[in-house]
Amino acid sequence: MDIVNERYNKKIEQQNENDKNNEQLNEIIKLVNDICKSNNIEQLKSFIENNDKEGFFKKLFTMITLPDGDLHETYNDISWELVHSLVQSLNQSSADWDIKNHTLINSTCKIILNIIDWISNNCSAREFLLIAQEFDGSSFISLTLFTKISMIVFTKNALKRIPTEKRFNFLKSILPPLLKILEVENIETKKDDEDNENINFTNQDDEDDEDNDDDNDDDDDDDDDDDDDDDDDDDDDDDDDYGNKRKKQPIKIIGPEVEQELQQKNTENDTKWEYPLSCILDFIYSFALDLKAQDTNDDPNSGISTPRAINKTAGSDQITFYDKPNTPIAQQQHLFLFYLIKILSMESILNPPQSLLCNGTMPLLGVIGECLSLIGASTSYILGTDSRFRLKKREIELEDMYYDEGLDEDDFQNDQDLNLNDPNKVRNKTKSKNFNSNSNQSSANTSKDIDDDDDDDDDNNNNNNNNSESDYSSSYESDKEREEEEEEEEKEDGFGEDEYSSIDKLFDLDLPYSGIGHYLFLLILKPTDQFRLPSLQSIHSILMDNLPYLISLLQCKSYRIGFKAIQIISFLQKRLKVASIDINEEFCKNPIIEDTIQEIMLKATEQHGGNLKNAIEQSKLEKEKRHKWIHDQSTTSIERNYHFLQLIETIIGFMVRCPVQQMRSFTYRVLMLLIGQVLTASTKFNILYNLIGTCIFPSFSGLLIHIFKEEINKAWSSTIVDERCYFVSPKILDVVTIPIQTGGNLMERMDSIMNGLNMYRFLLIRDKSTNHTGIWSKSKIQGSRETCFYPLRKDLLEVQSQFRASSQGDEKAMEKVLSGVSKMGVNDLSKDDIKNASTLVCYHIDMALDVITRILELQDTLIKD
Repeated sequence: MDIVNERYNKKIEQQNENDKNNEQLNEIIKLVNDICKSNNIEQLKSFIENNDKEGFFKKLFTMITLPDGDLHETYNDISWELVHSLVQSLNQSSADWDIKNHTLINSTCKIILNIIDWISNNCSAREFLLIAQEFDGSSFISLTLFTKISMIVFTKNALKRIPTEKRFNFLKSILPPLLKILEVENIETKKDDEDNENINFTNQDDEDDEDNDDDNDDDDDDDDDDDDDDDDDDDDDDDDDYGNKRKKQPIKIIGPEVEQELQQKNTENDTKWEYPLSCILDFIYSFALDLKAQDTNDDPNSGISTPRAINKTAGSDQITFYDKPNTPIAQQQHLFLFYLIKILSMESILNPPQSLLCNGTMPLLGVIGECLSLIGASTSYILGTDSRFRLKKREIELEDMYYDEGLDEDDFQNDQDLNLNDPNKVRNKTKSKNFNSNSNQSSANTSKDIDDDDDDDDDNNNNNNNNSESDYSSSYESDKEREEEEEEEEKEDGFGEDEYSSIDKLFDLDLPYSGIGHYLFLLILKPTDQFRLPSLQSIHSILMDNLPYLISLLQCKSYRIGFKAIQIISFLQKRLKVASIDINEEFCKNPIIEDTIQEIMLKATEQHGGNLKNAIEQSKLEKEKRHKWIHDQSTTSIERNYHFLQLIETIIGFMVRCPVQQMRSFTYRVLMLLIGQVLTASTKFNILYNLIGTCIFPSFSGLLIHIFKEEINKAWSSTIVDERCYFVSPKILDVVTIPIQTGGNLMERMDSIMNGLNMYRFLLIRDKSTNHTGIWSKSKIQGSRETCFYPLRKDLLEVQSQFRASSQGDEKAMEKVLSGVSKMGVNDLSKDDIKNASTLVCYHIDMALDVITRILELQDTLIKD
């Protein structure tokens, strides 16, 4: 009976599909009915009756493409409706297409593709592009992935017939939907993966860990694939970066028992994006090639200012812009630069452990690098994004200060003391100088907007301006008339206002930092013969100059993306000189993070009944306590001097949320070597001091104490003065006593308490004969007892009594224990589980109490002596 029902349902579905197809074909017949011969119409109808879609479109193809076809001369009159119908038919006919086998296309789809391809090459280019744009914004037609990818080729055909200098507005509208092919479909894929995942992660970063769990590690560093025995302590639960907004949930760790051997291989879910990526990059490459043909030189007098032209003059402290950087060619070059880096930042491209191949053979860096070369964007220009951003930000702040003082823009531009080496500032000064020498000419130049349609006329007009000064006035008026006409035409085209018409926006591109980080990864770990970092650049500068991009990779939700940054750091760390990185003490401490306007408004609403003044006062009072960890802060909001500290904290944050044990082990080893070998003694001490005192991940605090203890042990046998000045001196007592203070959730802090007690006892034994650290002085012994050991022992005994009662079956004690552990993300424990857990806790507390007793006994020897 089930088989009969299944067959019946399939038959019904097939019938419904045929009805939809026939409905679409009948729409095409209605469309061409009045302009085609009756015998051809009858023939098309017969194909519908026989369910012969292939025959229908073959006939339609001949009617359009043959010189004597009924639609060969008239198709342009109905191109809008015809393309709509053809695209919908392509949608329906490509239902069986699979991206993993993208070359397998049924015959009906091939014929439809041929028809649309012919139309895109022969109809009005502008009209076809507007049709394609309508599909992207339509809420009535949902294109399949196959149709979206196919439209890339058709759009390219039409756009190629638009003059190069008039393509900017079209490209600005076309490129975002192309990238959505990767974005939207990637989200859908991840949902499918979640349904099929055998091991589900309950980390609050929902989408983090739904990719395949069985790959990843660094094949460049296989000598480090073994792990420390300390890492099994790290991070069985994802701590609260999100405050109290969400309930804590544990991460289900992927351990060796379920984890396949780590490997750097892409899965099918990774490689299936190679085809759409190849199509998109081929689109960009073809138009970048046209720009290269137009931009044959970097002559300042040509009026073209490209990234290449900028870089040629960027060797000195000042970057010089030419008088006319805002040209159609420069616009497109910078637009392509933005979207190439945007592609590199997309999760579907970033996530695979191996870089994807384009067209089956070309490495991603090779294709991206070729495109960047064609638009003239050098590696130094791209990696200098953060520096340019900060220069511009500083200029804006100074400009605001000027306006607050009642000064105007001319005062700001003419102030010689504010030379910020900012390209936009230099440009403003140049324009100001030109204005003073010839006000009419300046007016004519600055009023000119980005043009898409009448550039040739404008160029002729500018040439006429150079012939005679008496023509400036009339030229300005005619320019203004043209601009109004162009704005009208632009609105009619449906492309809206040009958001890149401002030179500031044009050259201050908001390049995604994670995309730049991916580019850096490719240059360092996957270089080609042609595209690699300059050999003259030092390893130290590669690390320190690119910290914002590495941090951005580590902050990505997917641990596979974050691990790319770990691979880069591991590669560089092995090549850095010992004690080569020195950070000022001020920047080894967490900065004060100001509340944002949104946070103050939220406080006003939730805590002060809407009183904004009280919320601001509260924010000021809390300011001194706001030395927060900055692992989740945007690098652009943090002063550059704090970036190395932010990198360390972000690595720790990555370890805490990474579910793959071997990846955590590898990362922990990289962190230990980075801190232990690369930093100077003062930097190492100050950073560990800050981390141990402020760590927001209780499970990791114990590991930080262990690292500090190892540094003490290493310094004790060392003859290096700097090491001994910090790690064999009274300075370390300030750090040693941090983890053995009482207070807070003692159960969350047990790891750090045990490690802290062991470290204190280690120092007592090691320093008994010399007292280099002062730990054996009577005042220190008395102070440690009163502030640390006696209060801590008292609190531990109280907690132990609760858990001992729980282990013996006391109902109230068990309820209290269960309520405590539920806050840590552990729920639904049985009574037996609670008893067993309580017994284990009592055992650990006994160990801590035993160490305290031994410490007190050691101290008593001094008192007796």
